[in-house]
Amino acid sequence: MAECSPGPRDLPVFADAWGDDRGRLVRARTSVNMSGTRVTVTTALPDIGEPVRVTVLRAPDTVPVTEVGGIPNGCAPARMAVGQGRG
Repeated sequence: MAECSPGPRDLPVFADAWGDDRGRLVRARTSVNMSGTRVTVTTALPDIGEPVRVTVLRAPDTVPVTEVGGIPNGCAPARMAVGQGRG
């Protein structure tokens, strides 16, 4: 894995996290200011411990992603599959 090195591409991200009485994350909010535009994302996890249903995409319905660029870009090359849009 590549090491992160500070530099002009750093992007401050602020985060708040909420936990339940068992110490599990139940809500997170992250905020970032990108070129004068503030972006805030709130994620709620109300059903921790409950079963979930996951649909796995078939290989022909995915596109391999070998490189991710832009901000925030992380420190290591990303390897993931992204589903193609289906109307």
